[in-house]
Amino acid sequence: MTLHDNHMHIINEATTPPEVAAGRWKINRSEMKAIMAVSRALRGIDWPDEVDMAAEIVDRVLGFVSPKYRRIRHLIALYFMSTEKQVRLVRKMLRSNGVAGANVLLVPGTPARGVREVLGCCAGTELGVFVPYEWADEDGVSGIKHYPSLLRGPYMQAADAACALDLPIISHCSPGGIRDPGVTAARAKYLNAPERWLEILRDRPIRLCLAHGGGGKWATWMAGPQTELWTMDYMMREACPPTDWAGRLWIDTAFHENQGSDQYKRAVARAGAPWRVRWGSDWPLHLPEWSYSQACDWGRAYWGGTFRPLSILSSWDWR
Repeated sequence: MTLHDNHMHIINEATTPPEVAAGRWKINRSEMKAIMAVSRALRGIDWPDEVDMAAEIVDRVLGFVSPKYRRIRHLIALYFMSTEKQVRLVRKMLRSNGVAGANVLLVPGTPARGVREVLGCCAGTELGVFVPYEWADEDGVSGIKHYPSLLRGPYMQAADAACALDLPIISHCSPGGIRDPGVTAARAKYLNAPERWLEILRDRPIRLCLAHGGGGKWATWMAGPQTELWTMDYMMREACPPTDWAGRLWIDTAFHENQGSDQYKRAVARAGAPWRVRWGSDWPLHLPEWSYSQACDWGRAYWGGTFRPLSILSSWDWR
């Protein structure tokens, strides 16, 4: 089965604030100072095309500072890699794993220069670029990336831009993830909740993908006897009839581990209409836990088999 990756990132100095670059493996201010102290040497390295080799360079430079850095060495290596080289790396990785293309998501807070740099490097390639709503009218944009717990994630502004420009939205939908320094974990969970899209879906003809499908515990919630109101189950029960949202609502599987498990199969069996599923990896944020090749193997083991009650999309055709 040919995969298309709905959920990848370009994370480096040009695109991402350092305090959120490591995702859930948060780096505090003092730790970032330690990394930035050797950044001049790292910037001067002619990075290899293989991220594992680049990570070994970081390990040799920073490994003595803290064992934690060894686990996230891939993320640190990528942070000091240029956008052009990182895009080449992503394209090579897609080819070697038989992935047809990908959506690259830029988080809110990406500066104009970083947005245009990524758009320029991805132009004419198999990579689509999703940007924060304020950059949605840039040439070459494929869609809008919405992240509620970053910069308070204005829902209506994202929806207005999507309608005006006829662009799809990929919105972070997980209790966890990154958040603004002033946003508590409880507040982030509230801001990221899927139910906040309900009225907009009813009133606007938007096309929306809820990234992460509710978070890493999605399979646990959906496969069990009961589900939290926070999860996709709430949205499904609010769609009356569910076919009202057919063709307009997706989830993706970014950062979903063990997609071949029985529990995961039970979870998807419960999901039903109006959901359609887009496979996604969340590269590179999963690298401290598993490789991209492993993520692809999981995707094919589950979505490539006979148990496919939902429509898994193999391209970025959102119609």
